[in-house]
Amino acid sequence: MINSFSIIAIALLFFGIIMILFPPKFGSKTFGIRMNSTLRSEEAWMYGQMIYAVLVLTVAIILGVMGILKQILHIQSYYGMFIILLFWLGSRKLIDWMINRKFPE
Repeated sequence: MINSFSIIAIALLFFGIIMILFPPKFGSKTFGIRMNSTLRSEEAWMYGQMIYAVLVLTVAIILGVMGILKQILHIQSYYGMFIILLFWLGSRKLIDWMINRKFPE
């Protein structure tokens, strides 16, 4: 049976694969993660997009496993929302930190 975890996991998995196969062009305003650190150079942009795609795929896998466990252990849906919120808040800081480490100003 498909639950909310599984639907979100499939959507994130699809989005992560799209970002890897068709990375956003440098400075795109519609697709990709835009931050001051990613806009420094084309190399920093591509590195940031790849990190973000890997993070999206990681969260998709975690939510997929939680979808399976939800059926077995009856996990509440708000745990998935908590993971997505942590991902959203933490991913920008992690990407910014990794780019600043690899591409110092």
